[in-house]
Amino acid sequence: MTVADNAVKSGGWMRKLWFGVIGYICAALAFIAGIALTDAPASARSSSRYKAGVTAFQKAYAAYEAGDYATAQREYGKACNLGQAGACYNLGLLHANGKGVTADYAQAARYFERACDKDDAMACNDLGVLYQNARGVKLDKARAIILYRKACTLKPGLGCANLGDMLSDGLPEPGPSIDPRWVEVTALFRTACAEHAYGCMRYGYSLHEGLGVEKDLEAAAAAFDTACEDERSSACFNLGIAYEKGEGVGRDLIQAAQYYGRACAMNNAEGCNAFGGMTVTGRGVAQNGSEGVDLLKQACEGNVGQACGRVGLLLLAGDGVQGDPEGAQRFATKGCDLKDNDSCALLPLLAEGAKALSDYAARLRVIRLKIFGE
Repeated sequence: MTVADNAVKSGGWMRKLWFGVIGYICAALAFIAGIALTDAPASARSSSRYKAGVTAFQKAYAAYEAGDYATAQREYGKACNLGQAGACYNLGLLHANGKGVTADYAQAARYFERACDKDDAMACNDLGVLYQNARGVKLDKARAIILYRKACTLKPGLGCANLGDMLSDGLPEPGPSIDPRWVEVTALFRTACAEHAYGCMRYGYSLHEGLGVEKDLEAAAAAFDTACEDERSSACFNLGIAYEKGEGVGRDLIQAAQYYGRACAMNNAEGCNAFGGMTVTGRGVAQNGSEGVDLLKQACEGNVGQACGRVGLLLLAGDGVQGDPEGAQRFATKGCDLKDNDSCALLPLLAEGAKALSDYAARLRVIRLKIFGE
């Protein structure tokens, strides 16, 4: 399963990521057909029970690929009862996603438990997700931590990253002093990075901020690059920031715009805001006011307050787009509601008769300089 790429908590110059169980479980289907059969010693693999389990697993796989979920469920059930941990895990995924059965997290948890008992790392991880989010089981964060630790021990990857997430919850963000508990957390993200892009995303954050590890902007950029290549939108966004500021890489506005654009294409609202701003001003990309406004509107819909203010400013001034005072009022108000100070500063200029102010143009220019970083 993959991590939801929605940034919901600010952390330093980038966005710290957390996951939601729905994003986990829905994305999990990408793996359902590729779960490896249980490793077993040669003597076990030669037994009739093991061979029957493998045969049932293969039938289930073919049925799932054909969209025959009822057969997939039946054959995975046979394989699970014959000792195939991957089959138990996939049965859990079928129940979690409602494929061929009614969606039922409680039933999913039971199958994840069986698979985890047989040392299936992803099953332990996903069962941890359910306990952490009280889906189909009672909320039990201590149990979730135990399960993530087991998943991390069995296979470096997502379990290590999720364990790091839980252990970092509540730890102080970057400041004058760094909480020593970040050492363990960052070590988990570094381990996860070897197998999972989300781990690289979080490891890059730690490297950039010097959390439990020596600050290293070049290594942070490399970690973001790895995660971005695996379609982690926030990693692409953070790599765009690195190129725009020249942090760990050479300053390159063209590259910055490209990475912001990649993030935006993956529905990263912050990426759309950054790419839209560069498109409006022609920094690193061909200038295009109307396309830039569209990108900024998309970011505003994603509740990026600065993007709302940018749209309000452009509509108010008629800069590159047709003037629209009512639209400007609407976007600036939303931006202000989202605690964007520059959006709030626009509201007095939108008041009736504001253009009669002797310093109207000067005030508008000051806001533009701030809001577009020109």
